[in-house]
Amino acid sequence: PLGKLLAVKPLGEITSQTTLSGSVGSAQSGGVVGLVDMNVDALSFAGYNYSSIGIEGRASGSLYAADVRSDDSNMQFTLTANADFEGVTPKYNIAINGLLANLSAVGINKRDEVSQLSADVVVDVKGRGLDDMDGKLSITDAKYLYPDGELTADNVTINIDDRQGLREMTLKSKYFDATYKSRANYKSVIGYMRSALKSYVPMLYDDTVEMLVDGGSVQVDDGYTLFTVVAHEDINHLLDAIYGGLLIAPNTEATMVLNPNSNYLSLQASSEAVEFAGALLADCN
Repeated sequence: PLGKLLAVKPLGEITSQTTLSGSVGSAQSGGVVGLVDMNVDALSFAGYNYSSIGIEGRASGSLYAADVRSDDSNMQFTLTANADFEGVTPKYNIAINGLLANLSAVGINKRDEVSQLSADVVVDVKGRGLDDMDGKLSITDAKYLYPDGELTADNVTINIDDRQGLREMTLKSKYFDATYKSRANYKSVIGYMRSALKSYVPMLYDDTVEMLVDGGSVQVDDGYTLFTVVAHEDINHLLDAIYGGLLIAPNTEATMVLNPNSNYLSLQASSEAVEFAGALLADCN
């Protein structure tokens, strides 16, 4: 299967018709120009068979562009992508319009029979790799249907910034705000989090953590990662779609500090009230 060849396990067989063409010209005319026109009749990914996908691509010197359209009954969208490798730092722009995805049917959400997402997405970033990426991701006109109702979000933004090795990511939405700061690379943090969740690493507290989060002034020492979430008024609408029966008060805040190098994990949280399955806890710290 193609997935084994490309080392992408969820990717299975693909059936398509592809046309390739190219030309070689002067540097002023774009140098080597390559064109690809591909119609995908069937593509297996993560157990679902996608169909009716059209792809057009163009490469001209250091500039690359692609247009993708999916008319699959459970995954519809148009995508425009551009990559510019002309300067020292590559630049990427991706726009997804008219996304309409049945997450239950394609196997992304196997819990709920009703799970439908619609949104427009724009990604505008630059960087040589994930760890030195700068830019912004915007999600607009989002709507999510689930068995007990729907969620909407006019605008969700994620800003990504790399400042001399300090990686910072901020998410803002009407449901919650989140901040991520770290000098560790993303791969090591994600790997450690997976390991910690599997083995239920105890939550530890010491003077280092107090220094890191004291007074709301965040400073991230070498090797440490800090993740903070602050809930807003609409947070319980989001929680209802994720885990029914859990309610928290607005302005509930949670801060996690971890260090993969020293196997350190700490969690601090504060809330005026937390309710779960009818049990109410007040002034939680």
